[in-house]
Amino acid sequence: MAYASRIHGQWIVDYEERVNPERLRKERLERLQEQIRNHGLGALLLYDPSYIRYATGTRHQQLFTTQRFLRYALVFANADPIIYELVGPDLQLKKTAAPWLANRIEPAVVWQYAGPATGYQARKWASGIKEALKQEGIKDLPLGVDKLHIDMLEALRNAKIDFVDGMPAVWDATNIKTMDELELLKQASAIVDAAFDRAKEFIKPGVRGYEIAGVIAETLYALGSECIEDIIVASGGHTNPYLREITDKIVRPSDLVIMDIDPAGPGGYYSDVARTFVNAKKATEEQKELYKECYESLQGILKTIRTGVTTADVAEKMPSDIEQAEKYETTGLLHYGHGLGINMYEPPVITRAYSLKYPVELKKNMVLAIETYAGKEGGREGVRLEENLVVTDTGCELISLYPHDDRLIEL
Repeated sequence: MAYASRIHGQWIVDYEERVNPERLRKERLERLQEQIRNHGLGALLLYDPSYIRYATGTRHQQLFTTQRFLRYALVFANADPIIYELVGPDLQLKKTAAPWLANRIEPAVVWQYAGPATGYQARKWASGIKEALKQEGIKDLPLGVDKLHIDMLEALRNAKIDFVDGMPAVWDATNIKTMDELELLKQASAIVDAAFDRAKEFIKPGVRGYEIAGVIAETLYALGSECIEDIIVASGGHTNPYLREITDKIVRPSDLVIMDIDPAGPGGYYSDVARTFVNAKKATEEQKELYKECYESLQGILKTIRTGVTTADVAEKMPSDIEQAEKYETTGLLHYGHGLGINMYEPPVITRAYSLKYPVELKKNMVLAIETYAGKEGGREGVRLEENLVVTDTGCELISLYPHDDRLIEL
């Protein structure tokens, strides 16, 4: 893999090899088809727009369709996938824009929000799924489903379609990245680097969290991000307890300011990075101590990561005093690690809540986000840091490269 600092441009050019869209689509589909076979499935039914894109190379209003059951895809082990698109301009445009799907683009049957027609629409939808499985000769094999709605559940059962959880197959396909995916993830992080820089320069007494978020959003979209899942801006007292929101709170002199930026960059690949800055020429000793605690905690975690170690090995290095993850056997996402790719949260997950008892092996070319926090209970402020990285045979390679605030720590 190339060094994280060496990325290509986003444009299509003839003078160097960059992201190759045809290779990207081909290798992703092959990985997914391999896992369909490995998991003993006949096909996968996908509604999550991230995984529809992974399988078919098509997209449609990422956040809008994430929350709704409007378009879907059937992915087969030994045939091209079928994409079911919204009728009208969406269907027409896909037939023009996605020639690699040829005659595998069909009208979507939408049953959600149909009111008294819901049952009829759902039965029609299930009948179409059953017919497609029959035509591929796989109607007797289980159908893997990525997410379910109560109306889907009833319609599939009535149609006598055997269905199971399809996400283990999806995750086994997506958690190790291809060379083109790694390039797109590096580009996403490079855009976030720029957003941090412009936001840091914008911070001053009197600006509101919403204004800082506006500068971040403008930078992200201007440089090629496709959508923004979340921007967090917390300052002063909102850093402890850590408020994961944007508000109209005014930044005051000497405030710590946490920013956590989560966009889908080029190709729909995510970055998830956090930094903490101080709104002053010099930080206080208390602020420096908090930052040092958070930074050293993060570095200790990063040093454990390489091919072959487990999520338990990494979780051992995570602090446990604030979240009490082991006590409650759940996590609050303060000290946390997660896979990163065409979706913002993917396996493997790293947390003291359950990784210690249920470890997962880390593999080469997994991409992870590692996040941690420092703040005393009842204290005035807290510090949040997060990095994105690629797992390698010799350690981990950071792809989030924005420097830490030298007013808070000497490196």
